[in-house]
Amino acid sequence: MLCGECESRFDAFGENYTLRFAAGNGRFRLLEELETAQPSFSRPEWRGYNAVDSPGIKREHLAYFAFSVFWRASVHIWPSMDGKSKLPGIDLGKDNNEQLRLYLYGKSPVPPAMMLFFVVLTDSLSQGSFHLPSFSHKKDFCWSYVFSACGLIFLLTVGRRLTRGNIATSLDKSAEQWIWVRDGEAKTIEALSALISRQPPHVRLK
Repeated sequence: MLCGECESRFDAFGENYTLRFAAGNGRFRLLEELETAQPSFSRPEWRGYNAVDSPGIKREHLAYFAFSVFWRASVHIWPSMDGKSKLPGIDLGKDNNEQLRLYLYGKSPVPPAMMLFFVVLTDSLSQGSFHLPSFSHKKDFCWSYVFSACGLIFLLTVGRRLTRGNIATSLDKSAEQWIWVRDGEAKTIEALSALISRQPPHVRLK
């Protein structure tokens, strides 16, 4: 589906950086870098790092990677690894897909009706998991989609009524460019349990 130019662009502007900093091979470079900084927000369950706290992290690469994954999940039905089935996708809508395509191609800013919330997960279960983009929930005429990749979880909210509170804690829309850190084991178990429950009996038994 994608030409060599687009593949190279995705790699250069997001994939290469993000995947090198994700958990793997006994290291989690992004978490390691955050733990050397003093967070601006700290509670028992959450820590928040803004761009001043951790200026060495290329937040624009993280956001570009996330937007590219959500876009690819929305514009095409991808085959499974074995080629015998189709992977579940998401539907961001025709207009949103086009606006996002222009952003990814460098011809426009991030669409105004889209916002990213980004969390780095500290538990080993989440760091060893990968979940394809899926619909999360709908609230106040805003639709949310989520995917996780080896300790990184991205929540994309789409709608024309993004709240100030949500924008203030986001990666791409807030002036602070927040990165959040927390333990995600309980949420990962919940997601895995929901995934297993939707499978046919012979798959669940495996």
